[in-house]
Amino acid sequence: MELNFGENIKRLRKNRDLTQEALADALGISAQSVSKWECAYGYPDITQLPAIANFFGVTIDELMNNDTAGKERVLQYFRNQVKKYKPASEEQISFILDYCRQYPDQLFYTNYLCCTVTNHIIDYPKNRSKYDDLLHDTAKKLLDTVEYRNTAIHCMVRVCDDHELDEWLNQLPYHQNSNRRSMLLMRSIAQHDTAKQQLHLALHHLETMAGMLDWRYPDAAGPEEKAKYQKSILDTITAFGSDGQIPDGWLAVYAYKQLVYAACLLGMNKHDGGMCEFLSAMDKLYKFHNLQIQYLDTGSTLFGGLSVDKNWITVATATGEIYPIFGIGQMRLYASAKFIWELLTDPRWAWFDSIREEEYYKEAVRWLEETGA
Repeated sequence: MELNFGENIKRLRKNRDLTQEALADALGISAQSVSKWECAYGYPDITQLPAIANFFGVTIDELMNNDTAGKERVLQYFRNQVKKYKPASEEQISFILDYCRQYPDQLFYTNYLCCTVTNHIIDYPKNRSKYDDLLHDTAKKLLDTVEYRNTAIHCMVRVCDDHELDEWLNQLPYHQNSNRRSMLLMRSIAQHDTAKQQLHLALHHLETMAGMLDWRYPDAAGPEEKAKYQKSILDTITAFGSDGQIPDGWLAVYAYKQLVYAACLLGMNKHDGGMCEFLSAMDKLYKFHNLQIQYLDTGSTLFGGLSVDKNWITVATATGEIYPIFGIGQMRLYASAKFIWELLTDPRWAWFDSIREEEYYKEAVRWLEETGA
């Protein structure tokens, strides 16, 4: 085992803001002895080790070494001891904080402290002011790490003041926008805000379902397999309504998926079926673009009675409150006539080739071009 007694004594002493003289006085030895230890010119008598270890609140193993095996023993001891305290209690915070001071470079302890202080503030909101600075300092230290960054953001979103919320949410990378919803849901749970919890749960369901329905089945699998996949999507969206009626909020999404389904049928040489699905999809697009209201019904009770705007950017509650939708940018394209026009005029969609010269197809392309201009 590699001995690092001198380095450890120096680190522990500085963590306590002690001079060599102050440590010597506390241990009843000379300052010269402390200096020799730290310079690795000598070691204490073996009978002194328990007193030194007790003074710093560490084990003798921790005191004598800092190798991988030693760190693991320290960590295991910590894990065993921390369970002896009431979860998120002030006593547990104090115990963890002592380890953070002893091992400032081992961020496992800092991360544990961040989570514990967060849970304490949730359980004992009256103590927020007492631990607020500690939580902020701990979270900001973790932000610079890959391993613990998201934990820090999650903790702060749960308990930070309202004016700080966007600042912490914006720490998430853009591609993790969907995580914003789950964090806001956890915040509402932590704050015991039932109304907000129901809202964010409904939004989570809406965003998750939209994301699932948006996955594109590979064309290379062939039109037969893709047709089955598209039909299952259409059936799912239909189930959001009542009596087989597609909710207005899903009309553009359904129409796009139905056009893809029509292309699959045409690719299977099912001309009549493909034509019927194509015309049905265009009827839905005509209806959607002629709707005069801004917010449209989403249907299923899973979505909490929320209404979605025609471009899938925001939702409105029954009382008129407006909230953004996260992480489903592709869904917004389906409401765009220009996007559908590009689909129908793209030569790569060879499954449409058999009907491109049909008058109803040309009429659809003209209408989409005019509408999207």
